[in-house]
Amino acid sequence: MDSLSRLVTQHGRIALVLVAILSGLLAIGYLRVAWTNDPEVITLEGSDELENYRDFVQRWGSDDLIILGYEVDDAFAPAELARLRDLTDALLELPEVRWVSSLDTVSTVDVGPFGPFSRPLVPDDLDDAEDLRTRALESPFVRDSLVSGDGRMLLLAVQLAGNELDNSDTEQKALAGIDEILARSEFAELAPLAAGSPVFNRELAVLNQRDNAIFTPLALLIVTLGTGLLFRRPLPSFLSLLVIGATVLWTQGLMGWLGVPMNITTSLLPPLLMVIAAADAIHVLDCYIHRLSDGDSREDAIAWTLREIGPSCVWTSVTTAVGFASLGLVKISSVQTFGLFAVLGVTCALFHALVTLPALMCRMPLEAAATLRTDWAWLGSLNGLARRPYWAASLVAVSLALAAAAIPRVEVATHDGEFFAEQHPINRAYRVLEHHMRGITPFEIELVPDSAQNLRTGASLLAVRRMQDELAKIPELSRGHSLMDLVETAYPGVDSEDPRALERALFLTQAVAPSEVERFVHDSPPRLRISTRAEGMTSARSEELIAMVRSRGQEILPAGWSARPTGLVPVFSQMEQYLVEGQLASYGVAILGITLVFLVLLRSLRLALVALLANLVPVACLAAVMGFSSIRLDVVTVMVASIAMGIIVDDTIHLCRAFQRGLALGLSESHAMRRALEIAGRAVIVSSLVLVSGFAALTLSGFKPTAHFGTLVCCAILAALVGDLVVLPAGLRLMHRTRVPGLELAAEES
Repeated sequence: MDSLSRLVTQHGRIALVLVAILSGLLAIGYLRVAWTNDPEVITLEGSDELENYRDFVQRWGSDDLIILGYEVDDAFAPAELARLRDLTDALLELPEVRWVSSLDTVSTVDVGPFGPFSRPLVPDDLDDAEDLRTRALESPFVRDSLVSGDGRMLLLAVQLAGNELDNSDTEQKALAGIDEILARSEFAELAPLAAGSPVFNRELAVLNQRDNAIFTPLALLIVTLGTGLLFRRPLPSFLSLLVIGATVLWTQGLMGWLGVPMNITTSLLPPLLMVIAAADAIHVLDCYIHRLSDGDSREDAIAWTLREIGPSCVWTSVTTAVGFASLGLVKISSVQTFGLFAVLGVTCALFHALVTLPALMCRMPLEAAATLRTDWAWLGSLNGLARRPYWAASLVAVSLALAAAAIPRVEVATHDGEFFAEQHPINRAYRVLEHHMRGITPFEIELVPDSAQNLRTGASLLAVRRMQDELAKIPELSRGHSLMDLVETAYPGVDSEDPRALERALFLTQAVAPSEVERFVHDSPPRLRISTRAEGMTSARSEELIAMVRSRGQEILPAGWSARPTGLVPVFSQMEQYLVEGQLASYGVAILGITLVFLVLLRSLRLALVALLANLVPVACLAAVMGFSSIRLDVVTVMVASIAMGIIVDDTIHLCRAFQRGLALGLSESHAMRRALEIAGRAVIVSSLVLVSGFAALTLSGFKPTAHFGTLVCCAILAALVGDLVVLPAGLRLMHRTRVPGLELAAEES
């Protein structure tokens, strides 16, 4: 640290110039950071379900649907049919739209003198549609799919173009085009409800942009108020803001230059890095100003600060980085990306706290802040609690008991309905549309025959019918559409139990409506498709449903056949098991890594165990809050334990280091603890409150996982503060009384 102090005092201007140049380059990268809704980034790395879904999209095209539904007095009134036709035609003109399914685009098959022929269900002359209502409500393709059973709601399913999972650009352009169409005077009064994954993705992006616009200035305001309360001068607050801004700029600038977009998970990086950088800056500034108030020169104050606080900042950054790095074990791409750039962000924060900030401090008139500094002598009184270890023991025991009761109550869920507030427009749209239409989310089942020769036979149609009948028994699924429905619609009198009659009907149907047949049959590889829609459900229920579909397929399909559910529903349901496994693995690695850091830093297994014991309180609090407040484990909250563990041990390290240095100066254990509390306690308390306030801003998010993330981290940090001020002093004093070698070694090295 002496070399570092000479660098910042003697060559600080050069260092600041280099930092400014690098910041300018990274600012260009910061402006290039994009946003992605690609489902691959929030799904499982190497997931077989993801691979199945990718294959499905390449075979059949994108299953992205934008569902529009609006209420009418009578869906079959000529005026309403005319307006539906105009809306359908307008949507079909959008280049990003492959097809629009509506009452106006449905075809039916009639038999004339020369055989069967296809014609639109809705005639050109809308006044000549006497039997339309009956024909539509009897059709499995129409009732509860394109028109509600009571004839009071019309629905359009807009299928987007594309054969890739990442369809973000197409989604955005299609939604913009739909908005323009719906804004036209002839459609202005419709007020349609919109649903589907593109709508969900857009709303999610809007929420994140709004949250960032709110949280960034709010977090900066909180840091300004916190540092203003501590230093009572604007200059230290300004320097803290510089460290924060540089940390976020460098981290996101690297993301921009590396072409890594922001997503649902990495959107948490900016507020997280802000509060972490603020904590480092507060410790350095407080120590420096303390030395100035004792009469040191700027150079001496810098040297003393870097010797006293520098190693602690390095070790706290290491433990925080260990917590973030452990997220690499979670097999979700966005979580791994978050962990990687969080580690880079912590490294940037450390660099700016130990290089950029000292280089600025020794060139800034901070003596005025030093004259106003007051020691919080009352912190020394907390040392009295250490003489009563039963307080600490009681606190740990109660925390562990609450955690033990709460852990079985923690649920895992990735249900979309859990992402937004109850009254959010997208939740309302799903509720209304599902009430009328029974299911919004596409849920596809591919039937895989034993050979291509058995693809277009009467037996294959019977297999499809049996599978479809089983799906109809599942409450969360719509009846679905299949090749069998198409054949029976084309030839309503066909004997559905006679394989030969079905095969002849299929041959004729393919001759009349080949494009319709191709929607349900794929020749290479041979596949038969059943398209259904699912209601919103938890990932646990999705897993049950998928297992049910597969097992029933084995029971009722011909030998050698299989049923393969695919789409976003299976992809997200598979995440449940990985979320739990990833949580346990990442948290276990974080605990192990932090224990090793404690061992290296404190050079005593018993002291390391004391430090970990103090941090059992916040970990137990975290479990208790999740269990008793029904906060579920999802793609965002899965990161909380590892992140919190990496953050909360920082104050433990600062207090342990200060305690050891007091002993090294020859102080008694009581005076060493008092010194640790008085020197490090101010920054520990203020930095903890700044962290809590910064993360508390996340609780205002309209995206519930982000709000839950903020709540959980706040609770963990507050509990960690209590553990560090109550449990840690008692444990350290108890260990010292039993002559811990690590403490004696620290004294010998003085």
